[in-house]
Amino acid sequence: MLTGVLSGLLPAILISSAKPIDVVRGTFRRQTKMVFSKFFITFQNVITIAMVAVSLTMYLQINHLIHAPLGYNTTNIIESDNVFRSKSEMERAEDLLRQLPMVKAVGHSNGTPSSGTNNMSGTYEGKSLSFQQVQVDSAAFHIFGFEIKSDNRVANADGGWYLNELAFKQMELPEDAPSFKMEENATPILGVIRDFQLRDITQENSPVMFRFRNTESGWWPWDYVVEVQGDPVEAYESVRKVFEEVSGIPFEGRFIDQGIQEHFESQIRLAKIVVIFACIAILISLLGLLAMSTYFILQRSQEVAIRKVFGSDNRGILVRLVGTFLMYVGVAFFIATPLSWYFMKQWLEDYSYRIALSPLIFIAAGLFCLLISFLAVFFQSWNAANANPVESVKNN
Repeated sequence: MLTGVLSGLLPAILISSAKPIDVVRGTFRRQTKMVFSKFFITFQNVITIAMVAVSLTMYLQINHLIHAPLGYNTTNIIESDNVFRSKSEMERAEDLLRQLPMVKAVGHSNGTPSSGTNNMSGTYEGKSLSFQQVQVDSAAFHIFGFEIKSDNRVANADGGWYLNELAFKQMELPEDAPSFKMEENATPILGVIRDFQLRDITQENSPVMFRFRNTESGWWPWDYVVEVQGDPVEAYESVRKVFEEVSGIPFEGRFIDQGIQEHFESQIRLAKIVVIFACIAILISLLGLLAMSTYFILQRSQEVAIRKVFGSDNRGILVRLVGTFLMYVGVAFFIATPLSWYFMKQWLEDYSYRIALSPLIFIAAGLFCLLISFLAVFFQSWNAANANPVESVKNN
């Protein structure tokens, strides 16, 4: 509908404003073409600047989400389900893993912060609370880099838990409280664990109950966490071979940072689509600029020749021709910036953890469009500025 209105409205305005003398002289046709060329050059630059700004904003936001600080280590850590059938298989696999030069440490856990843990819901002083229970051995604790903020040094730790800072806030307990009561049972508090983000940064965090365990006490862990070093591909293959050799089951482990990135697959796909459209917009803008600049310079070749006859130098003419086109980029920049700023601000509001919408994003988009516009018209303008004025007058 908009296209139809514009396609009918613009010619009607131009025709109704035409002077009869211009039609008779034949100058109306040239003026009309120039009006349309200026409009489309500006319009193309608006689209290009907006698409580049949108692409940059999406890339920076997604990169911001993927690399957000989560409060624990995520790099070079492989997590896998415990697929072994007996304690002897576990011990054999762990011995083989520790012999690998690229394996730094092997730990056990019941769930991980990135993939999820056991949920324990209950009522505390009339409030419904949902805790995530994290159980690890000391090796997994150091692999993840968790931090104990304070230790209550409880002598009888049986049945006790460490709580994260968020748990104390939600229960409105002092961090030196000796215990808390869920339902009818009093649970000893062993200390305070610093907050860390569960799953990815876009999800609301939960209070955490944290406990140390070890396999010697009969604990059967759900997961393995293996910290590696060196080439990640080679390290993964070595770990995979050990798991499959001992268990006889296909290995389905993955790097934790890879799993976090997979949480944002839909956003990454959207950003890729926008980048493709931005590249198409840039290509169309380049082709349009080349065509328009060719026509524009042909129309002004006689003017250029006359200026040279009256003493204008090649440099001044070149600056004038190129500057005319770059002026359209400037106009497009002032149109595209508020539009793309508004839509990107609305898009970013869907994320609680987001980047600041920096003016540098739009300045970079404008400078990029300015550069490609300059390259598109410079050589034709240079040829026009250095052409023989006699030949230009003859041809016109």
